[in-house]
Order: sequence, then C-alpha cells, then structure tokens
Amino acid sequence: MKNGLRIMSLFVAAAAVLFLVPALSPGEEAQKTKEEPKTETIEWMSYDKTLNDARESQTPILIDFYTKMNCPRCYAMEKKLYTNAKVIKEINAKVFPVRILLEKMTPSEKKLAQKFKYGNECLMVIVSADMKVLFRDNQIVSADKLLKALQEL
Repeated sequence: MKNGLRIMSLFVAAAAVLFLVPALSPGEEAQKTKEEPKTETIEWMSYDKTLNDARESQTPILIDFYTKMNCPRCYAMEKKLYTNAKVIKEINAKVFPVRILLEKMTPSEKKLAQKFKYGNECLMVIVSADMKVLFRDNQIVSADKLLKALQEL
C-alpha cells in the first residue's frame, strides 16, 4: 500500500510540474505583448545637401541649431522630443530635418544662422522651401507644440 501511495504521489507531483510550470512561465501570449525596442530615429540631413531637394520638392525644412555643451534645452529635446515615436514619424514624413551643431558650423550654416538672428543660442525653426519662417522657438519645444506646428504645414 505504501508503494502504491508513493507511486501515486510521484505521479501527481509529475503531473503538477507538467501542467503548472508552463502556466507560471511567460508563454507566447506574454511574449507577444512585450514592446519591440524602438529602432526608428529621425533621419537628420545636412543643410547644404537638403536645400536643393527642399526647393525641388517644395518640402519644408526643420532646422535645429543645437550644442552639445551643457545646454538644458538641447539635452531635454534630445531625450524627450527626438525620441517620441509620434514626433519621429511626423518629422520624417513632413519635413527635411536638419541639425546644425553650433560649435562646428560650415560657412553656409553660419550665414543661415545670421539670417534667423539666433544670437549664438540654440534655436529651432521650420522654414518653407523658399526659406520663409513657419515656426520659430528658442526654448524647450514640447512634443505637442511641435506636432501642432507640423500638422499645420
């Protein structure tokens, strides 16, 4: 009788392991709900190469004059604005995005910056293909504010 009980308890324990372990571990459904890592980024372009393309296609240009030197505005925009999936999608779809590093501006970029009277400070502008200013902000630009500006293009 003891052997019969022992065999029966081993059988019950084995059945419990077979049925409970898969329920406790993440299955296919749990794995399907995990977010995929974000791989989409803004396709930044150089100003000199973008200008002709913008004129030919009549596509606006988003220009971000930025610095890597201890700038709270630039840091916040890099971490929050330019990683926002909706912002990335809209920028890539609606404008030619250009980032100009203030410390390494080319002569044509310096001339462009002077046109906007940026005062050696960080600045975001959206311009039409014929360089008319459609949006201008030298503060931290929120996702909502930029999305609204992009939707109005």
